[in-house]
Amino acid sequence: MDSIYSKLSQDALEDGYLNELIFKLTEINFKTIFKESDVEVLTQLEISHLYRFTDIMSCSEESEFRNISLKIVSLMYEKFNEDEQYNKFALAVLTKLGSFYSIQQFLNQKFNFNLPTERNIESQIKKEIQIVPFNEKYIFTDTQYELFKNISNAKMFSFSAPTSMGKSFILKSFLHKVMQNKPPENIIIMVPTRALINQFVIDIKVELHNIIEQHNYKLLTNSTIVHDDNILNNYILVLTPERILSYISSLENPPIGFLFVDEAHKIASHKDSRSITSYLAIEKLLKKNPNLNLYFASPNVSNPNIFLDMFGRGFMKNYKQIKEVSVNQNLFFL
Repeated sequence: MDSIYSKLSQDALEDGYLNELIFKLTEINFKTIFKESDVEVLTQLEISHLYRFTDIMSCSEESEFRNISLKIVSLMYEKFNEDEQYNKFALAVLTKLGSFYSIQQFLNQKFNFNLPTERNIESQIKKEIQIVPFNEKYIFTDTQYELFKNISNAKMFSFSAPTSMGKSFILKSFLHKVMQNKPPENIIIMVPTRALINQFVIDIKVELHNIIEQHNYKLLTNSTIVHDDNILNNYILVLTPERILSYISSLENPPIGFLFVDEAHKIASHKDSRSITSYLAIEKLLKKNPNLNLYFASPNVSNPNIFLDMFGRGFMKNYKQIKEVSVNQNLFFL
């Protein structure tokens, strides 16, 4: 069925009428936010057409069309958020996209709608299986859930995604899963700069403190582990490449089972003088820990497979470029 929705979506974009509606809607959104007096009005027919186009695009599996559907819902919000028909339409679209957080935070709760049976069943299923492991208040979007499954089922994986996709959700969910492994294994999160260390540590402490204590993990930011013979600890280390090299050089430090590389694109950057250090840190860690599970995360790069290729793991074909966004941004240049 997806090919039908994608074909209809492509036809709508190529026709030009939908683009005219989006342009008009963008002007209305701008003037409404900045309280201009000459705000245009969409006709009921145009509103009806926007709803229809958007609903069709949300049913596609093509990220381009799903992003447009989210954009239209977002652009209409400022003007129509008190409108019952808009809330009904937005509920159906956001449910299809799996964006349950947006439904909770932004839709008007005074309206109580019943989704069509098929979509209601789909909604209930997603709410059951796409629960975020470390916090059951949250539900993964469709894209986040697919990525989490990809990483969880692979020994090595590389992905690129927009910054708004919710990478930290994926990482914390992955850590939550890994900490329950038997036997437990030590984990390193490699960050490019010292400035990012505190950001990661605070975030992990806040969200994962219960599972960390339950499975005797310690969260560290230095390269030397002080052993206590009376306590058996496992470790999550948030380290820069330089600190990883220092960690490897100590024969007393325990082996590492998992390495998650954040901002992986900097490894391949000719403009970053520290890229060689990053490369060496990963290469030496792989050499010292032959069974290392390795994961790369980077922003919008078109070839996330390059990071696996660099370390001779390209044959695994475990990579994904994600173009779908979880958050829509409407930017105004003044």
